Amino acid sequence: KFNKKDEVMIKALSKKEITSVAIGGNWNQYLSEGAALVGTFGYGSNQYNNSLLNFSEYIRELKKHNKKIFIVLNIPTGKELDPKYMAQRGFNNFSLIRDAGVNQRELNERYGLIQNDLQKTALESGAIVINPLDFLCRDNLCFSTDSNSEPIYKDRAHLRPSYVRNNATF
Repeated sequence: KFNKKDEVMIKALSKKEITSVAIGGNWNQYLSEGAALVGTFGYGSNQYNNSLLNFSEYIRELKKHNKKIFIVLNIPTGKELDPKYMAQRGFNNFSLIRDAGVNQRELNERYGLIQNDLQKTALESGAIVINPLDFLCRDNLCFSTDSNSEPIYKDRAHLRPSYVRNNATF
């Protein structure tokens, strides 16, 4: 449940110059495993449904104060996106770069219900939803490298700051 002492909420509500708030997170992990939250989670559980309800209240509270709210859904995640996974040593070469990426259909099979629920909750609460998969995936593949073959992830679940600065136009 959102806390009236929440620092983001206090800052957003106390400063008139803050007109927009963007909220993102590793929603799939939070809502499937309860990571960083209290309780036992599972799709459709009471804790899951209560989390979505509380999230809706949080958005609505910000909207009451004329804030424009953006909810950023999950970026693709997985070991295949980690640069450590992409590099492998070979006998003839010091290291080989393994083609990597995540199949978008597999992500949707695993987390699609969560993403749909989160999107529906956000939209019904008055937020604008941004889906990074629309920008980071093409032809059913979510990429691990950019057009220059540079890794775009720093690990399995976080984009590199340099990639975000230069490419996260969403």
